[in-house]
Amino acid sequence: VLMRFLLPLLLVFLIGVTPLLADSWPPPRIETTYSANQAFRFVTEPRDIKSPLAYFEAKAAGMDLPRAVPARGRLQRQTGTGWETVWAIDLANEVAPVTALVSDDGKRVVTFDNWHSIGIGHNVIVIYGNEGKLILSLSLDQLIPAYFIDALPRSVSSLTWQATEPRIEGDTLELAIRDVERELKIPAFRIHISLNDG
Repeated sequence: VLMRFLLPLLLVFLIGVTPLLADSWPPPRIETTYSANQAFRFVTEPRDIKSPLAYFEAKAAGMDLPRAVPARGRLQRQTGTGWETVWAIDLANEVAPVTALVSDDGKRVVTFDNWHSIGIGHNVIVIYGNEGKLILSLSLDQLIPAYFIDALPRSVSSLTWQATEPRIEGDTLELAIRDVERELKIPAFRIHISLNDG
């Protein structure tokens, strides 16, 4: 009799708990992102990690990671015969950005998130300017309040914070922050960031 009473309560409790979704990350690899007009491309080369498993174990244990070749980024311009490098720099990311955007004039490159930690860390959004100069590096809590971040869907490693693909319009980065209507009754909304000065 007691079990008949407790079982429905247990089910209600389990349904009400926000689950942490499992996620899977392939090893980081070289990625190429083209500007909308195809005149420029940005090539990201991830940090040299010998083994994703060893990397995760070291991070989970709070150990210092061994020195490695850092993540690199190369902005290239289309020429009549191929691609010419405009600039090449070490990136702000610990391993590699997840995605990137390149402006049509090649003056700005924006990277998003870090491999295996979407929405987490100090480089959720990074804007690079002329010669790869760092213009801005933002964490998610610099964009939206902590209570909103707490309501975002999450997996073991990441937060789902974007509603749609970001885009560059002129000198402005346009982001759509996903809704948290179920938890906070706040619909998706847009944020605009100046690419010139953040």
